[in-house]
Amino acid sequence: MRLITTSIQNDCDFLRHGRARRDVESCRSMARHRNRRIRVNIKSKRHSFITTSYILLECGNTAARRTYRQQPNLLRDYLEQRNEVIFPTVSDWDEAWKTYSTGDTCQAGIVDQVSFVVMRRLGIIEAFTNDKHFEAAGFRVLF
Repeated sequence: MRLITTSIQNDCDFLRHGRARRDVESCRSMARHRNRRIRVNIKSKRHSFITTSYILLECGNTAARRTYRQQPNLLRDYLEQRNEVIFPTVSDWDEAWKTYSTGDTCQAGIVDQVSFVVMRRLGIIEAFTNDKHFEAAGFRVLF
């Protein structure tokens, strides 16, 4: 079974709201434990991962002014070597913008809309994300 990986919302969103450092470390620890458990479960079911080129672009934008700036490029190289990057088609693009303009699926952004279209085209029903827009669009989120 193939899974699509999507932009994952920060488990520690409250960082932007100035919480104490111990809260941050606690949140990170819980997120690491949960993510480890999820990865073990997914590997035991022999899932494979894919992502879209748009998600890699989002990763690159996020890391652009950070110390880990080169990580998205390394990830891109790794995924491309394994043929795990999907490049959305013009049809995917058009359909995503059409859905975006109607405001369906709880006001999901355009990159999420492209992911939905690609997932439907490829018959993917599970997403490695915690983004509630994927649930609203009818997909099963894995955490």
